Amino acid sequence: AGIRARVALAMCLRGDADSAVDRLALAIITRRELAAKWVNTAATGALPERRLAGRLLERAAREAARRATGGDSHPLRIFQVVIDPQQFAEPPRPDGFSTIGPAWRTLLADRETLVWRQVAVARGLLCGVIPQFVEQIQAMLQPTLSPTEWRRGATSLAARIAVDRASGLQDALALLEGPLVRRDPGIALALTWGLTPVAEVEPEAAEELVEAIASISPISIADSLVELRTDVAGFGGQAAKLCAEALRNSLVRPELDDGLSALARSILEDLESGGETRELSRAVRAGLEAFGDRSTQDAYGLASQALAIASQQIGELEGLDVGYDDEPGAGEARRGAMKLLREIDTSLLESRLLNNLLLLGRPPGSTETGVDAIDDLDSRVARWLLDARRRSATPEEVKAQATLHQRQLRALLHLIDAGSTDFGDDHERRMRVRGRWVLAARVWGAWVHEQPKSRLTRAIIATVARAFDALVRDAAAEPLDIFLYAASSFSDPAHIGIVAEASMHPDVEQLLARYLTFVHSDSSGDHAQKARNGIEAFARFLDDFPSEATMRSEAFRTTAWSLLHALEAVMGAGSLRALVPQQGSAGGVTPLGVIEDAIGQLEQLIVGAQRRCNDQITGHQATLPPSRALAHAVENAVNTESQSDLLEAVTATARAADTALPEPIAKLITQTLPRLATLQLDRPSIPPSALAPQPATLPDWLPPRRILGGFYVLKQLSHGNVGTVFVVTRAEERHNDDADQFALKVPEYNATAARTMSESEFLKLFREEAGALLAIPEHANIANFVTFDAGAKPKPILVMELIEGVSSERVIYSQSFDMALALHVIDGVAAGLEAMHERGIAHLDVKPSNVIMRRKSGDSVLVDFGLSGRHLRPGCATLLYGAPEVWEAAPGDVPQGQATAADVYSLGCFVYEVMTARTLFDGNSDVAIISSHISHDGLPPGVDRLAQTPALQPLAMYLYQCLRNNPSDRASVTSLRRDWRKLSEELTQQAWPLRLD
Repeated sequence: AGIRARVALAMCLRGDADSAVDRLALAIITRRELAAKWVNTAATGALPERRLAGRLLERAAREAARRATGGDSHPLRIFQVVIDPQQFAEPPRPDGFSTIGPAWRTLLADRETLVWRQVAVARGLLCGVIPQFVEQIQAMLQPTLSPTEWRRGATSLAARIAVDRASGLQDALALLEGPLVRRDPGIALALTWGLTPVAEVEPEAAEELVEAIASISPISIADSLVELRTDVAGFGGQAAKLCAEALRNSLVRPELDDGLSALARSILEDLESGGETRELSRAVRAGLEAFGDRSTQDAYGLASQALAIASQQIGELEGLDVGYDDEPGAGEARRGAMKLLREIDTSLLESRLLNNLLLLGRPPGSTETGVDAIDDLDSRVARWLLDARRRSATPEEVKAQATLHQRQLRALLHLIDAGSTDFGDDHERRMRVRGRWVLAARVWGAWVHEQPKSRLTRAIIATVARAFDALVRDAAAEPLDIFLYAASSFSDPAHIGIVAEASMHPDVEQLLARYLTFVHSDSSGDHAQKARNGIEAFARFLDDFPSEATMRSEAFRTTAWSLLHALEAVMGAGSLRALVPQQGSAGGVTPLGVIEDAIGQLEQLIVGAQRRCNDQITGHQATLPPSRALAHAVENAVNTESQSDLLEAVTATARAADTALPEPIAKLITQTLPRLATLQLDRPSIPPSALAPQPATLPDWLPPRRILGGFYVLKQLSHGNVGTVFVVTRAEERHNDDADQFALKVPEYNATAARTMSESEFLKLFREEAGALLAIPEHANIANFVTFDAGAKPKPILVMELIEGVSSERVIYSQSFDMALALHVIDGVAAGLEAMHERGIAHLDVKPSNVIMRRKSGDSVLVDFGLSGRHLRPGCATLLYGAPEVWEAAPGDVPQGQATAADVYSLGCFVYEVMTARTLFDGNSDVAIISSHISHDGLPPGVDRLAQTPALQPLAMYLYQCLRNNPSDRASVTSLRRDWRKLSEELTQQAWPLRLD
């Protein structure tokens, strides 16, 4: 952290063209490992990282151009790759040549002016030694392009004057007098952004150009001219007079926009005083100069003084009663806020110079880049910017006071984009920063829903997009989460487009852009044709889906493909009979069952994305019809030749899709399902080979006769990390439609188990442990044990009662719980575990999907005993619910500890999820989640947040007793159940789910 801070500060020093800073920058970008860290990775990082990467390229370009002018063209090759990667590409070399091309293009395309203008300047400085850059700049100034290209080309054109005075100045003046400036006045401002290096080596040419710009567009460049005069002392005197005169004249006229008038006065003061009136800016600049001229100790001392000034100014901002009406004193408050915001934004938020100066006081070896004092200031600024009063203006008031609103959003964007969560072991502070990002996404996203056509909409959505970027950078969310949240929260595709355009994360931008291609696909034709067009477009979207190796993205991709194939089966079916299991077929989940399951599974992913992106669940309340209602309705129609229930089931499923899924994805379902009403019940003339394809549901290892240990497999019920569950009946009763059905589980030899034992050893251990299940008593909250066959071929089997009902996981994510039911379900699970633990048997896979709520009574029943036994063993847990001792075992070792204590830990995770409708642990990889399990001692972040609310502290203490790291420190299920009955009385009046904000 100390080295990075020093490099960042050095890159802000202005000096002679052959300074050591330029040589340092070139050394960094020409070494592969340094270029990868300081430029390539940083190109999609936070704002300070991207600004530093841009400055490194600018300073390195200046040094490379200087050396090339002296006859050493070797350093130019790293920049020539940017022009033509194919022509100049070389085999990988340790010097790093050919490494910065993607980063160069990413930074030049950055949405933040503070970033892209550095690279544009670098391109201009290289024009004298790489002629292709001259052609590239000219190409960007073609009339057929957009202001985005024109402005970047203009900045490069101005910077070119530093290396080609005559031609560069002539071309810049011609651009200023040409037609493009009339089409986009912002070109004049962009020209000033390229003048800093010109003013240092060709001051007369720089003066001539800036005076010409000021004569044409004095007010628009005034603020940038203040910055330019700060970087280059004594520069731009005549241009400053022109700008000041224009500002004074503008202030003579009455101005209803208080922010605009305050901004004009503030800039005018800076122009007339040389920036001396900006106390915070002057203090930070003094610290930077001390770093360059004196010592780090002096710089740190001056930074501490600047910190006090920043705190004082934020206090002044907090003290202003800023409203947007015409009440007495409101205008003065708005003007004061505007002046303070400008100073705080430019000197504290967008530059982060003060943060780097304060890092100079860190001891050697310190790695954290976050500074507590700066984070405290950020928190205060964020609290002010996110206060509800900032969003209270009516559309008319927004229009009247647009400048202040825009400045507030700009400051918030910079605060979010520059935020750091690197505070070492201070997890609470890290979560507080994340909380700011989530809050910003939530409140401004809600504002867009209320005022979708406001003049601030684009700026607001861009700010939300930066909050999403920050969450992805900090691994609090994945690109998939951003896609799902944006797709489900923004009904206008144009708003999703703004998120894609504003995002700095390439995976987010790519995913949203491809989704928009699907959204805008051909929707012409009749109803059936629209359905087919949508399915084809969705298939193209999934074909292009980024191949991220994360659990959630793989879950989405797999579920979406299953949904698509099921919809294709419906569209290709010749009769309703084609959509139900055929006599003698593999049975299992039909296409209609797949569609129903996919709605629930995708909704679960969307709910998770909502939690990560705005910490709330919106629009998902009891959307799902009874399990497999549509599949059962079609099967019943075929068997009874009556379609009386079919229309109702189609309507309910379509309604569930509309409520749960983004509209374009829901349309795939709602446009396809009506076809069911047009199909005949049966068409015997159609051969079996022409029937709609059934989803493959039975594994290859299953014997052709489909008999396992005396049981006939009807269909596959589920397939998970630890085994496959089938619906079976006794083999001799397989032709009896009224025969009793059971749940049969076959163990899964997974990767976790493979780390420590062979498959034969795994199955042997399963047989030994499963024998203990004979001791499980009959109990209302435990699925009845039927039999266990250790000698069944090809694999041992475990047969249990088949519970008709819905999993608590589904009830949680469809938002169907109320507090009374949640308390009852938890008590039932604890009762079932208590009965098992009394016999010394542990379940070892307690989780919401293994708790079924009986259809009629709602009682909770523990199911799936494929891992149960008296001892821990490798792989005996699901990732989000497994106790630390399961994960801490080294490869080759068996986990140590009491199996029943591992159940208590999983029970704590289960209770938290049922009560809050969110998982206790989360992460973007298995390693991250396992690390979360083993790095706490009873108070993981979610429980700690519960403890912050007095009314929920008893629940937090209950969970603490479950979640202790040492198994012997955990309470018994018997005592926990006794405590739960008391706790339930206190929680009965709480709303479900519990809120943590």
